[in-house]
Amino acid sequence: MDFDHGLNKVINKIREALGDSAESPRFVETVARRGYRFLAEVRFTDAAPVRRGELTTQPQPAAEIRPDLERKLPFLPSTVWKILVFVLVLLVASLAIWRLHFWYRVS
Repeated sequence: MDFDHGLNKVINKIREALGDSAESPRFVETVARRGYRFLAEVRFTDAAPVRRGELTTQPQPAAEIRPDLERKLPFLPSTVWKILVFVLVLLVASLAIWRLHFWYRVS
């Protein structure tokens, strides 16, 4: 609960710094029950990095909105962990059944 509150507070500060809003997002969109998504297109350039003293405080033009940037992963990381835990539990249960069967067979 504290993490969610802290995350929401940070996202609000980011939106404030970018001049964005939750109702009509240009940069940061809220995705229900998932979190947040950055909407603007990110481009890499060969330009030299900007030093901290050279940062401008002038508002920048709005980036083009690209909602098609969200990638659909075949397995979410949480799904992969659930599958791995299930397989591990299945292996441990199989080993336990095999050991019990072997033990009863010997006695």
